[in-house]
Amino acid sequence: MQAGKSQRSVLALVITCALILGFGIPLIPLVGVDSAEGTEVSAASDVATVSAENSLQNGSFEQPDVYQYRETSDVPYWKSTTTSGNIEIGSVFKNGNGDNDSLHMRTGEKVAAAEGSQFGKPATSNGNDQYAELNSNQASSLYQVVNTVPESKYDWGLYHRGRQGKDAMALVVGPKQNVAPMKTSATSNDQLQQIVTWVSGQQDRDFGLDMVHFSQTGTSRKITVYTTKFASGGRFDTTGVSSPFSWSKDSRHTERWELWIIVSDCDEWYGHGEFNGDEDPDASYIVPEGQNETLFGFVAVSTSTGDITSGNLLDAVQFRQYYRMDFQTPPSGSGTYSTDGETPVAFDSAASKSDYALVGSDVTVTAKPVDASHHFLGAYVGDTFVDADQWTANADGSYSLTRTLTANLSVRLMFSANTVVYNVNGGDPYDSDNPETGYEIYIKRGSSYTNKTAATKRNDDGWRFTDWKYDDDHILGVNHKITYGSKTNDLSISQNDQTVVSGIPAEKGITLTAQWTYRQAFATTPEEDAEYTSFLNEDPNGVMAYINIPRLKSTLPIYHYTTPESLQKGVGHLRGSALPVGGKNTHAVLSAHRGLPTSRLFTDLDKVRKGDHFYITVLNRTLAYEVDRISVVKPDQTKELSVQPGKDLVTLVTCTPYGVNTQRLLVRGHRVPYNAAQAKHEAADSAVSSFTVYGFVATYGTLAIALAGIAVLRRNAAARTPHHAADWPHSLTVSVR
Repeated sequence: MQAGKSQRSVLALVITCALILGFGIPLIPLVGVDSAEGTEVSAASDVATVSAENSLQNGSFEQPDVYQYRETSDVPYWKSTTTSGNIEIGSVFKNGNGDNDSLHMRTGEKVAAAEGSQFGKPATSNGNDQYAELNSNQASSLYQVVNTVPESKYDWGLYHRGRQGKDAMALVVGPKQNVAPMKTSATSNDQLQQIVTWVSGQQDRDFGLDMVHFSQTGTSRKITVYTTKFASGGRFDTTGVSSPFSWSKDSRHTERWELWIIVSDCDEWYGHGEFNGDEDPDASYIVPEGQNETLFGFVAVSTSTGDITSGNLLDAVQFRQYYRMDFQTPPSGSGTYSTDGETPVAFDSAASKSDYALVGSDVTVTAKPVDASHHFLGAYVGDTFVDADQWTANADGSYSLTRTLTANLSVRLMFSANTVVYNVNGGDPYDSDNPETGYEIYIKRGSSYTNKTAATKRNDDGWRFTDWKYDDDHILGVNHKITYGSKTNDLSISQNDQTVVSGIPAEKGITLTAQWTYRQAFATTPEEDAEYTSFLNEDPNGVMAYINIPRLKSTLPIYHYTTPESLQKGVGHLRGSALPVGGKNTHAVLSAHRGLPTSRLFTDLDKVRKGDHFYITVLNRTLAYEVDRISVVKPDQTKELSVQPGKDLVTLVTCTPYGVNTQRLLVRGHRVPYNAAQAKHEAADSAVSSFTVYGFVATYGTLAIALAGIAVLRRNAAARTPHHAADWPHSLTVSVR
């Protein structure tokens, strides 16, 4: 039985493969049913690409060379929402002579197309000057779905004519829908017609046109409306909404449509949009970001007679495509742009420019540095950097570049100031090779600068130059090298033939700041030690101050020095750093152990987070500090303990990782105003936590005693000596940044 099933399965598979490969029979349903059925339409059958003339395809309805009703499939690119699927093509000619019945106006004249022989295109014997009638045998919509470029602009123009009086139509433009617009009966409205009907009923708005009786010829203002997505059966998705239409966008009304109501009489063809005799700024559509397919719909609205089976003649539909252009520059330069030799338009850092230009236009961009100390590097044209060497250098010091517009254009000019600036930070310059240089250095692309520059002295006594600082992580000696590679983000710093920093943008440049150390802190005498211990020594127990760290739920005494004696009792003050009394240009350093068997001290310092507070009580006042930097350094790295001009800092120090103690954990805080209420709240949080712990111990006393006994045994087994964070260093050389 099982073998029989297997054989049948193999046979079925063989037959299936034969059908697919040998006979080409599609076993998967194909998307793309007649649009009148209201089902999904495939992109392949429903999308027309914008032509080289930047217009919709077959906009004058010259294909095919016929007169009378045609199936939608017979008229290239166009779709109709009539239930019959027909498009009515009109012409003054039929079969080569003008005696046949063609469309007659109220005046009795035969109607020639707006675009055809009258526009320099001779009519052929079978009538090659054709137009469409929107009310063919019922009110309907004609539409195309076009591949569009997001953020580009389309200016439209068309000719419209009434059949026996003033007829009204609408141009509706918006995103392609998964369901094609459709009518369910000859008297029903498709989705595009429903949008126009809803808009026409909003009489509280001024559209610039009589939307009730359509008594005046012309074009309305551009109207923007939002709808839900199209649904099958000529409907909208109304899930969760009372109406599929809205004047504003929300989570359900996501589809943005722009439309124009157009009214024309029957005495002549009326030009609208770009064909109305002047440029109409409202006659344009900007493709939203991310919208690659756009529906252009031409909708029958009303006829002068009320007869839905005739009226609204349409011809010479044209859309001209414009690409978006964006121009930017930093403050170090300015620029201009022009299209096809027109008057240049200026832009600078305060006024970047966005504009549109016709596809195929020649766009010329110029760039000019703000002064002689700045240099033009080139520009990002889209995502590609075009080096200054590829631009044309002009006599006035500007550079120019011309590009043919084949897509949206973005140009971002790039300038560089002197590439490296040495900020002596209050000192005087010194350069052993050239004393006049070394502070503003310009490095050309592909070259380098080797620094031998130091700063010899500050304006006040007692300081010596140590090194140059790039940022908090990179401190350089006097001898270092700056290299400018082949790209704009290719500045690098090297020292001792090793790259220290790379990938620095040239337009940003490099600023190095002199670092200074206070000479008088290098050595101390017994007299100076005695003087130090006399400071803040009012407490009989030798306590300088107290530190409260809410995150650690602890208040600890602070003692002079970081000797083993001090660190067994509490927190040690690092000799050579500022006393913990606050004030500008001070940086106090406080150190404590981790892992002492008798006290936790700074054991949990790694739990402190940026934004936390700690408080120092000294001389009957409380100083508040907010944590702004947490770092881990090697024992010989003390740069972060330097004084920073104008700042009041305190750094807490302990060993890390816990139990290994090969590095130092630094928690730095800067002075903030003391807030008694906040401090009380943080203290209350600590008290609640402590109370909870004590309650736990009291409730489970027996278990706690047992665990404590185990801990003692383990501690005796480990028998390790804690590492002394305060041994790093015993005293501090004070530095100022």
